[in-house]
Amino acid sequence: MQNIGIILYTQGNNYKNLTKCLESLSDFKDNIMVVCDGQLPRLDIINDYNCVEFRKTDHFAGCVNHGLRHFIKTDVEHIFIINDNIMVLDSAVFDEFIKVNDYTNLDFIVDGNSDKKRLTVELKDDYSVTLVSEFDGYISYLNKNTVKKVGFLDERYRTTFELLDYYKRSADAGITTPFGWFATVGGMDVNIYKQTNSPNFEHKQFSKDGVEDRIIRGMKVFKLKFKAMVNELTNIFSQKDVVNKMKNIASRK
Repeated sequence: MQNIGIILYTQGNNYKNLTKCLESLSDFKDNIMVVCDGQLPRLDIINDYNCVEFRKTDHFAGCVNHGLRHFIKTDVEHIFIINDNIMVLDSAVFDEFIKVNDYTNLDFIVDGNSDKKRLTVELKDDYSVTLVSEFDGYISYLNKNTVKKVGFLDERYRTTFELLDYYKRSADAGITTPFGWFATVGGMDVNIYKQTNSPNFEHKQFSKDGVEDRIIRGMKVFKLKFKAMVNELTNIFSQKDVVNKMKNIASRK
């Protein structure tokens, strides 16, 4: 598959997950940049991939932004952000994200939580898009146009809230659905397997003791930027508003 770039984010502390993830993406070696938030593990398989390590920890946004800066300088049009805790069982998942982009002009799309389905919108050519109230964040799609209009991920966050923030900014830019009505693709559970997390060692920057601090920081940054908490922004638009906005985006040439 040509014209795609895959940014694979890893913290380098789960050898099994990283290995299985890379094995599932072996057909895309030339399309992948592995960004390691810490020291890269000594695994033979990573020698076949373009890898960058941030030993002092750059957190999710900083690592992903490095990949984005790389791919926007290339001919790549479709960019995927993936965590190392997934296995891609069928590469058709990439086609599905791109198809949603082609059919709807939505330039930022996420992995949907099927239990949180909120609305199904039928657009042109009898094509339907599912909207959910929550997403998991293990795979996201953005068209290169997104980076041009929205910019990069906000590096003030610390591996929490980055993608929520980016969706809000993309929605405000009019290139995806309203915040809280997150656009996704169908059949994710068939094409993606989420691996269990059994790390080889505890990453010093991402210990369980620090989770609460990172979440609180994320909430503060989000509220500072948007003058509201996440839950206060999820019901601003009615279903009718959402459908109309999607139709307007889809009608653009």
